[in-house]
Amino acid sequence: RPSSLLLSLLLSLLFVFEFGFGADEYHIVFCSDDGYRPGVEKCINSIRSHASEEITFHFIGFHPLENVKHVHFVDLAEVGEKYQLSRFFNPFYRQEKPLLNSNLPNYARYVLHEVFPDLSKILYLDADTEVMCDVVPLFHSHLLRHALPVAAVARGGVAGLLDEGKEIAKRKNIVESFNAGVMMFDLVRWRELDVTGQILDYAQQNQLTLSIYEYGSQPPMALALGNDFEHLPEKWNYLDRACLDQTYPGEICCLFHSRSIHKDWEKFSYDPWAYVKRRFLPFLN
Repeated sequence: RPSSLLLSLLLSLLFVFEFGFGADEYHIVFCSDDGYRPGVEKCINSIRSHASEEITFHFIGFHPLENVKHVHFVDLAEVGEKYQLSRFFNPFYRQEKPLLNSNLPNYARYVLHEVFPDLSKILYLDADTEVMCDVVPLFHSHLLRHALPVAAVARGGVAGLLDEGKEIAKRKNIVESFNAGVMMFDLVRWRELDVTGQILDYAQQNQLTLSIYEYGSQPPMALALGNDFEHLPEKWNYLDRACLDQTYPGEICCLFHSRSIHKDWEKFSYDPWAYVKRRFLPFLN
C-alpha cells in the first residue's frame, strides 16, 4: 500500500538522519567492557585497512572508544537495564575469569535485533580478533535468503554442557556447533524465529536446575540454534597463533581470534596474583 511504503520511507530517513547509517550499509558491532576497548580499536583499524567499502561500526560498551573515530556508541549499562540482560546470566562460578559468566558484553549479543531494530544484517566480532582480509565480500556471500538466523565458523559439539544439556543436544541431533566470537546475524530471521526467547528459556531453566550447562554464555544460544546456522569459511575465525605466523595450513587466514588468556593490550598491566587477591582478600578485611 502507498501509505505503508511512505511510512517505511519516512522511518528509514529518520533513522539515517538521527544515527548516520542506513539499512543497506555494511554494519559491524563490538560489545566489550572498558578493559577490552584497546582490542576493539585495534580490530577496527585492521578492518578499515583492508575494506573496499565504507563500514559502519557500532560499539556497545560502558564508555565510547577513545582512539578511533566515527564509531556509533551504544551505552552497555542502558542496554543491560532496558533488556534485562541479567535474566540470561550463567549462575556457575568459574575459577578462571570468575566474572565471565555474568559479563554484560557477552549477553548483549542476544538482543542485537532489539538494539538495531532497523537493520537486517550485522556482523558481530569479539574484541580479541584481528582482520586481515576485506570483510565486504562476506556480506554479499552469506545469509542472502533469510533462511537461517546466523552464519559462523563450525566447530565440534556444544562445549560446557551438563547431563541435561547433553540430552537436549542429543534430542535435537546437534552434530556441530560454532564459535560465537565471529557471527553474522540475519536480524530479520532472528526476530521471526524468536531465537532470543528460546535462549532465555534455556538460561532460566539452567538458573533453576543447574543441570544444562556450566561454561560461559554460548551454550544456550548453541542449543537454541542447533544445526540451523550457515557455515562461514574457517579462514574467518582461526583460533591459532599460526594464523599470524603465516604458517596457516590451508587457504589465506582472514581473521585471527586470540585464544590467549592474556591479550596483547593487557601484557603491561598483567598481575599474576590477581586471582589470589580477588579470591582471598575479601576474607581478610
